[in-house]
Amino acid sequence: MRKYIVEGFNVEFYQEWLDKIIKNNDNIRDRIVAIAKFMAYLFPKIPYFWGGGHGLTKSEMIGLDKEWGTLDKIKYSGSTRWEKDKLFPKSLDCSGFVSWCLINAGFDIDSFISKFDGYVLNSWEMTKLGRIYKITDDNLLYNINLGDIAYMKGHVGIIIDIDFNSKSILIVHVSGSGEGLNITEVSTMTGCIINDDLGEMESFNHSINRTMKKYFTDVIHVDYEK
Repeated sequence: MRKYIVEGFNVEFYQEWLDKIIKNNDNIRDRIVAIAKFMAYLFPKIPYFWGGGHGLTKSEMIGLDKEWGTLDKIKYSGSTRWEKDKLFPKSLDCSGFVSWCLINAGFDIDSFISKFDGYVLNSWEMTKLGRIYKITDDNLLYNINLGDIAYMKGHVGIIIDIDFNSKSILIVHVSGSGEGLNITEVSTMTGCIINDDLGEMESFNHSINRTMKKYFTDVIHVDYEK
């Protein structure tokens, strides 16, 4: 289990690493996948932060944020847990994470933003990025690509692997119920989670188990080079 990001992490070291990964991938889709994998496997685990990334300018969304991991106030009203002005380690929420990956990969999301909320597309706005397929569609695996967006109402993630043998997709996403960045494998036959790496923060409810439960409902196939 990777450790969570902490205040004062070596942002220069990781930014240099990330810059090289971005430079070594030629197109937007490949860069999105590479960035998501970097965050999933190489960067310290980021916690979930309600509204994280929302309200920022485009320039503020570029690169790693040196303030991630520091305590910050929730700026938007959410559930009982995510009450405005409560202190949590600063990071991103689900749509903040996906938007951050897309922006850093060079995808221009400006034309898809329908309201002023910085440069984060919310989960509903992301459905406008491309064609939507049910996650249990028999032909799903033949109509989607790595870098496409896994979707359910109110939640999104990025597909980083497609397994034609097991008929499953691997998704990187930042979730409140999973206590941060998760790598989750979902069956395209049942729509249920096969494997899941939940976080282990002190505040986390360790009785939560999402395995064998339905989660993501759709996949948004995006033409990033359009």
